[in-house]
Amino acid sequence: IECLLEAASCREEDLAHCYLSGAFTAHSDLESAITIGAYINDMIDEPAVDYTETFNRTVLLAYGLGIAVTLSVSGLCYTRARRRIVRMSVMCEDEAFLRCYRETAGKMHIREDRLPPLRSGCTDMVIGCLNPAVVCRDNLDLKEAPMVFSHELSHYKYGDNPILLFSTFVTCLFWYNPLIWLVRS
Repeated sequence: IECLLEAASCREEDLAHCYLSGAFTAHSDLESAITIGAYINDMIDEPAVDYTETFNRTVLLAYGLGIAVTLSVSGLCYTRARRRIVRMSVMCEDEAFLRCYRETAGKMHIREDRLPPLRSGCTDMVIGCLNPAVVCRDNLDLKEAPMVFSHELSHYKYGDNPILLFSTFVTCLFWYNPLIWLVRS
């Protein structure tokens, strides 16, 4: 038994050396030593600690929190900006601008029933995805109005706002990748 306990204490790569040094003398002793070593290892009640599951949960939690934070910040910024622009603008009631707006839309093959409302405010832009509106400056000259309207209506026609919304969503999904932020900016 002393022979077998000595063999069990040897590392696997040293078993041949243990055999040659006389720790055990027969092939059956070598098999017994390996079996006893396995038996001793099985008797230990402490299972091997596997940190993989804990690490995966931690990474998944951090990823989910990153998505939640970036979506929340993006949504909050968009909502505040849209609310501010709508509050600072009014529906355009100038017939000359509305006629120019409809004519420009007609030249761009945008049906009048699909035409977003025209608002007069402090900047030129298209706001919204589900209920879009075109905002133009208060001090817009009637001569430059067709160019501004065609520019803003091209954003509307080609769906730039839904594409921007999708790119924001992709940025929120891959928030940890700095290349996404570079491409987005």
